[in-house]
Amino acid sequence: MTETGHAECARYQKAVDAVRGAAAIAKEELARSPHGVVLLMDLDGMGDITARHGLPLGDRLLRQIEANLRVRLGGCAAVTRMAGDEFLVIVPGVVGDVGSRMLVDSVLQTIEHSTIRTCWLRRPVRVTATAGRAAWHDEATRASVLARAADRLIVAKRPSKSPLPRS
Repeated sequence: MTETGHAECARYQKAVDAVRGAAAIAKEELARSPHGVVLLMDLDGMGDITARHGLPLGDRLLRQIEANLRVRLGGCAAVTRMAGDEFLVIVPGVVGDVGSRMLVDSVLQTIEHSTIRTCWLRRPVRVTATAGRAAWHDEATRASVLARAADRLIVAKRPSKSPLPRS
């Protein structure tokens, strides 16, 4: 196998390990409460940031976003970075559509306000995010909540002719 092939395998394995870790966290967190909300988020524009400013700055921004989400959501939520620029957020105890929409708005604002400043850039580096949201309120919805959030993220990422909410 070539050096490039080994690097690709290593990146793939790292991504698989991240998803498995997120799934283990999700299973544990979902069991904590009879109801709550799951957000799967994909950051918009990270590829451009890393291409323009390098992987170290992109990594620094991702760590900053994760830290800001943990502070914003407090100890009640599970925040984990999955592979690349995707995050999983699980918030037990959130009930109803209004509460979950407010949560999404708060999380997306936190991401949009997460910036990295450097001495060589005139403007701070920032990103936006697209979220897939799903709630659970009983055993049946708990079992499918991750798949529903993933499906909604895929739909939200599709280009659309008319602007729709990102969640």
